Amino acid sequence: MAILQIGAGGVGWVVAHKAAQNNDVLGDITIASRTVGKCEKIIESIQKKNNLKDSTKKLEARAVNADDVDSLVALIEEVKP
Repeated sequence: MAILQIGAGGVGWVVAHKAAQNNDVLGDITIASRTVGKCEKIIESIQKKNNLKDSTKKLEARAVNADDVDSLVALIEEVKP
């Protein structure tokens, strides 16, 4: 299983931390946003707080423009959430 989270704002921050705490069930996590730096900050925070339950699962940041349908489709096909 895998999760593709689109958005790295305030709500996205909380969702990513909760998903990481349960990634043993939820699987790999990809956080995508227009600004990849925001995604990377969330990942750093998850790692700093040791919120990643299963360290064998992927936790990655990706840049995507949610207004660009082709880019979104490509990311969904790649991540296979």
